[in-house]
Amino acid sequence: MRIRRLTPDDAQAFWTLRMQGLMQYPEAFGSSYEEAAATPLDKVRGRLSVSSENAVFGAFTEHGELIGVAGIYGDHAAKMRHKAGIWGVYVAPSGQGRGIGRQLMETALAYARTIPHWELVLLAVSSSNHSAKKLYESLGFRTYGVEPCALKMNGICYDEDLMMMKL
Repeated sequence: MRIRRLTPDDAQAFWTLRMQGLMQYPEAFGSSYEEAAATPLDKVRGRLSVSSENAVFGAFTEHGELIGVAGIYGDHAAKMRHKAGIWGVYVAPSGQGRGIGRQLMETALAYARTIPHWELVLLAVSSSNHSAKKLYESLGFRTYGVEPCALKMNGICYDEDLMMMKL
């Protein structure tokens, strides 16, 4: 397994995996498959630019297949520059249960520690996703609140646990 920061050259593989995650676990992501499907690939390439603090990390098999991702971003507003956020964490079924999610999160957190003004890392996770919450807690995240009905699909509400850790 190899983990590295994705670049614009990885846009197609990243977007294919992201779309798979949106289809497989629609309640786990704020974006919908339908909304994401309308995103031009050039915009995805721009999101993977290495010229900003924001980053997406990918886990690749020994054959070069992208099977897991985790993103991290920072806020540029002066009063919120101290915070980073985790987004889009997903591991394909073929990689689940092998510690890939942990490796991706550890990589993202190690990267966060290189940004001098980032002091906190925040994330939101579906309250029903016990395995992800357990992983995040083992990495040092703590729940500081719950957003009721954070996501709503087909008339069903999904709560999200709001979690944070100090760097």
